[in-house]
Amino acid sequence: MQFLESMDVRSFNKNSGWFFFFFFTSSITIFSLSIFNSSHFDFYRVCYVVIFFNISALPFFFMDKSKGRYVLMVIFLPLYFVLFCIGDFFSILGIEDKLAKETKSIESAVDGIIIIGGVCYIFGYMFLISITKKKWKGWFSDEWDFKKIKIAGVLCWMLGTWAFITIFFFKETSQLPLSIVSNLKNFSLIGVIMLTYHYLSKNDKSTLFILLFIGGGQLFLGFVANTKEVSFIIPVVYLIIGFISKGRINKKILVSLVALMVVYISFFNVYRLFVMQINNKTPLQAVQSLSQSIDTVLSNLNTKHVDNKKKSSSFLKERIETRKYIIILVNGIEKGVPTMDGYTLNLFFKSFIPRVFWPNKPEISIGKLFNHEFNISASKLTYIPATHLGEFYWNFKMPGVVVGMFFIGFFMAYISKMTDLSVKVTLPRVIIIMMVIYITCVRFEADWAQQYSNVVRALVIIYFLNLFLRKKVKKSNPYYENLVDDK
Repeated sequence: MQFLESMDVRSFNKNSGWFFFFFFTSSITIFSLSIFNSSHFDFYRVCYVVIFFNISALPFFFMDKSKGRYVLMVIFLPLYFVLFCIGDFFSILGIEDKLAKETKSIESAVDGIIIIGGVCYIFGYMFLISITKKKWKGWFSDEWDFKKIKIAGVLCWMLGTWAFITIFFFKETSQLPLSIVSNLKNFSLIGVIMLTYHYLSKNDKSTLFILLFIGGGQLFLGFVANTKEVSFIIPVVYLIIGFISKGRINKKILVSLVALMVVYISFFNVYRLFVMQINNKTPLQAVQSLSQSIDTVLSNLNTKHVDNKKKSSSFLKERIETRKYIIILVNGIEKGVPTMDGYTLNLFFKSFIPRVFWPNKPEISIGKLFNHEFNISASKLTYIPATHLGEFYWNFKMPGVVVGMFFIGFFMAYISKMTDLSVKVTLPRVIIIMMVIYITCVRFEADWAQQYSNVVRALVIIYFLNLFLRKKVKKSNPYYENLVDDK
């Protein structure tokens, strides 16, 4: 009963009717699309998608989104749905053939792992909320000095961007330890968050100019480095900060972002195919012959080499959908591939020991190990993500899934409580929430030990920044106080 009471009762009473209406209409819609668009109607798969879809949408209706303690769950569950259900969802829409080609026994086992993992995450999250009824003071309740934020934000962005350029363009020639340089990349995101927060609070035109300049640089840098992750960082950060503070999305910015992405991706895909893949160029080589690369893109922009609808959906499914890795794990372990028995999880503790003190330190990233053990790729150097969920199963099978996903939910709830924006909004709290969203939610497919050690490192960075930038004030930023109080 205490567990159930941790949910916002007024929000439950207000939105329960909307949820059941949403459940009914979404179920009818999904079943109808499956019947009319799929060549073969699979009742079991459609039920799986319906249940998964509505579980992922649950926090939007039953929990008060404007309260910081729920914000990570609201963001994580939809991403969880996309990672493990996008293939089946596309098959229902008739865009792609059904992704799951495994036998019924493997199919049921994989579905069970995914659904149970999501449910255990919810239980872990709500368990922490239920045992902490009182509002905690939490971390970083003092705001940072706004006179220093702009300069510090620019410096952080420059440091992180330098690290990014070093890794993507000069990896082979750099004399610096790549492990250290890789950790410095996080400063770029921290700097963007600081500048965005400063602009939203002060509405400063010079800060807006800096953000626009950085945004253009990020757009170009992500394009030539062949990674979309950094291209749209500023509008995405702007949208998420608004959401976690007020529980709303700026629709004008969202529509503009989608329109920009449609145009950008059409150029990006041509660049990736005709410049990077067909000509087999590295990012540095492509930049060195930039005018030639641009001519190649423009001359092939209207080339109809494949069906656009199929190409876009196939690309999206291949890049995002991670259910296939759970299938590989379940099938491989069933055929005799040994479990890790905690080995990959213990790498979390080993990751903090510098390699200079441990020359034979094992590789923290397990993507190559996963590829090698399950014979996925012909090249043993290829990195294949196991996902956090798959890694838990690889170590301890279903008990690992239950405990591991419960822990992730518990951990995210703890972070949300300690940085509860409904109690007080400060820049360091916003940075922590944003970094946790990126490292643990968006990067859920990566190695568990590496990502969660990155969370610890990010917290250490924010702690030291707080020592230099903190300024005690009676109230937090008035702009964000209005966001929180406007309910």
